[in-house]
Amino acid sequence: MRKSRLAVPAAAAAFALLWWAAASRKPAPDARTLLVERRAAAPPPSEEPDRPAPAPEAPTAELAPPEPVLTRSAQRRFSSPASQGASGGIAGAEAPDEAPAPRLGGGVNMPGGYGAPTASVGRFEPAPGSPETARGGGAVPRAPEAAGPKAAPADDASPSGAPAPGDTRVTGAAAGLVTAARGLKARGDAAAMRADASLEAGLMRQIAVDGKVDAGIRKAISDIQSSGRPVTMEAVNEAAEGVLKDNGLTPDDVDLPTAIARASGPPPPEVPRAAYLDAVQAIVSAPPLDPAQRVEIQKLADKPPPPRAPAPRGALDAYRQNKGVLDKALKDFGVKPEHILGILGVETSWGRNTGKYPLPATLKAISERTGPDGRPTKQARQAGRDLAALARLSAQGNLGGLSPNQVRGSYAGAMGIPQFLPSSWESLSRSPDGGKRDPFDFGDAAYSVGNYLRAHGYAKDVPGSIWGYNHSQEYVDKVLGLSASVKASLPPATPAK
Repeated sequence: MRKSRLAVPAAAAAFALLWWAAASRKPAPDARTLLVERRAAAPPPSEEPDRPAPAPEAPTAELAPPEPVLTRSAQRRFSSPASQGASGGIAGAEAPDEAPAPRLGGGVNMPGGYGAPTASVGRFEPAPGSPETARGGGAVPRAPEAAGPKAAPADDASPSGAPAPGDTRVTGAAAGLVTAARGLKARGDAAAMRADASLEAGLMRQIAVDGKVDAGIRKAISDIQSSGRPVTMEAVNEAAEGVLKDNGLTPDDVDLPTAIARASGPPPPEVPRAAYLDAVQAIVSAPPLDPAQRVEIQKLADKPPPPRAPAPRGALDAYRQNKGVLDKALKDFGVKPEHILGILGVETSWGRNTGKYPLPATLKAISERTGPDGRPTKQARQAGRDLAALARLSAQGNLGGLSPNQVRGSYAGAMGIPQFLPSSWESLSRSPDGGKRDPFDFGDAAYSVGNYLRAHGYAKDVPGSIWGYNHSQEYVDKVLGLSASVKASLPPATPAK
């Protein structure tokens, strides 16, 4: 009995001894924890026996990276060619792969209404004997990243131990991101910010690509001429396709016929890159179409209005005021005045109705259209090219002194008295005095229509060249009918001496 009484306290004492021994021992570190700690270069754990080592994911004093959407948007803006020459930008950097190219497209030329000359100039013929041939950065600011407590701060980032985003001491790239984050939160337009950054980068990239392709085609045409071979369309097309291949491009990246037309024309003036950037930023910042306008242009695109031929009496005044230019177009391009006046009459009633829609917003709206597969439509891709052409025209002074945001045009993105698309005005417009070209000047418009029809085979096929201006038989018939009426109202031609 005495032995059983002693057994109970002894067992309790033994259990207490075992519990004390287990509690006083530090648990062995897990192998995975050690591996994570080595990779993170975390400071050694405290020597205090009862305090566990700090978790490797513990937040540091550095400014935390912004939200992923903002990070991607900011990186696109900072590292794209669109920032070249701008404050805080870089020089010579390529746009990141993640920045989608602008949505581009080809022939916005709709039958009737404001008939925009199509950007496709597959029938383009180089002018015989034309002298228009070839002549002969900085570090990318990055979004700040969380670092270990001993990491050295970058030159343009907040120092180690930076305060919270609300602290005014944040400077450099971190401050820019914090400011953008605040504005983004206040406006709630993450998608708009992302789209603007992408469009800016895409347009600058398109301008750079077009310039490289144009220079290559211009040199190829010069080489063909130097070799003594005839400058045929087949030879130029083959050379142009070689330029695309050499630059790793496809026909979806460049409107090749328009590029050939540009390269066959006079070389563009030397323009500072900052001027292109200013024009692109003006386009990107242009207010969008209001909802009613967006619905309206979509309806017109889906069901274009029929072409209308005004009474020919307006052509007589236009002829009298611009007889010298029309005579020069006849001499230089072989295009008769009545056909130039017929086109300008159907298009804009000889300049009385050049369109009401803000051009950058219209082209941006077209560039957003997608097909059933979710990919940009052909018209959308061309609209992106036309936006890039609009920026170049503005920077080069070929918009009549207007900024992109001052130009209004048709539902299809055409502009001026002849209703050229920006890419068509850039590639095929000409000034009778050889100077800058103004799409709202009647003389420039008439002379450019003459060059356009010549380039589309007017000498061999008048109706076919008008079809090249607007792919609609109804349009061709209206122009030819008005041209015949105009011819009957014009004074008889003076016999050549």
